[in-house]
Amino acid sequence: MDPTDATTRPRTGRVLGWALGCVLVAVLLGIAVGVLVTLAMNALVSDEATNGWAGLAAVVVGVLAGVVTAIVSWVVGLVIGARRYFPRGSRIPAVLLTLGTAAVGSAAVIALLDAAGVSGGAVTGSETNVLVIVAVVALSAAVFPWWERRLSRRT
Repeated sequence: MDPTDATTRPRTGRVLGWALGCVLVAVLLGIAVGVLVTLAMNALVSDEATNGWAGLAAVVVGVLAGVVTAIVSWVVGLVIGARRYFPRGSRIPAVLLTLGTAAVGSAAVIALLDAAGVSGGAVTGSETNVLVIVAVVALSAAVFPWWERRLSRRT
């Protein structure tokens, strides 16, 4: 087999693009859902009936809805990408390694920032943590091309 043949070459660029695209779509979808839920709750509940707490409740529920939507859409995107790019029997490890890398990496970086006294933010105190999580999730997309190269060397 010729190593320059398109059927034997690793699809590293496409696989990485898919994984990074999943992160981007998940973040954008999470933001959109969070904003829509917040606006809908603000329109449905008046501040007079809740003594001024309706706005805060709307923001909290909007943030939670956005985070859940982002996580679910990211995992669904990873599963679809794994089904598209990896053979049967090697799909679940790719997805689980990506999820594990994101979780452990985020926890480790946040712990290091806390130990260094760098974490926090001007508004809620957790803006840095959110940015770290998004950055580590984007970096965990590198698991997909690594897995692709690993599988292409085995065959």
